[in-house]
Amino acid sequence: MRIWRSLLLVVLAWAVSNTVHASGFPTPEEALALLYPGGELRSESVFLTEEQKKAADTTAGEPLPSRLFKRFIVTPAGKGAAGAIAYLDSHRVRTSGQTLLIVLDPALPSGAARVRRIEVVAFFEPREYQPREKWLGQFAGQGLSEELRLKRAIQPITGATLTARAVTAAARRVLAVHAVAKGPAQ
Repeated sequence: MRIWRSLLLVVLAWAVSNTVHASGFPTPEEALALLYPGGELRSESVFLTEEQKKAADTTAGEPLPSRLFKRFIVTPAGKGAAGAIAYLDSHRVRTSGQTLLIVLDPALPSGAARVRRIEVVAFFEPREYQPREKWLGQFAGQGLSEELRLKRAIQPITGATLTARAVTAAARRVLAVHAVAKGPAQ
């Protein structure tokens, strides 16, 4: 049953990443192209082992919904190393879904990644609950620590607490997955 749920989440993430959004949301590819003009983009699926998932669950502070994630690797024009690594995270906010593209700085000298930017690529809740770009800016430079929580480094959104919780949890999940994921991007 878990493998089907994981597969469904990846298919949903793939569908979101390959859909032209009439609602004004960029696709992940469009968002990354704006951030890295002329850069080379490739995508891959990350499938965590059971041990990696357990480690990511513990690190994130909550169970991951799946062992399967989609990530994008961006190589800036004229450079050989990854300029950024981004993950799609699809989850429920209140009664409907949201998909975020969470862009990370690659591993720093300390070995830990930090959030560079978060882009909303799908939001099916009422518009008044959608996180604004200025609020999402709080995540820039945040690494996976106890400070990456609401009412610590991240200020809540008045009237959209569930959205704030969902985005913060998504950032923690992605940072945890990135910390344990092995593969070509690292």
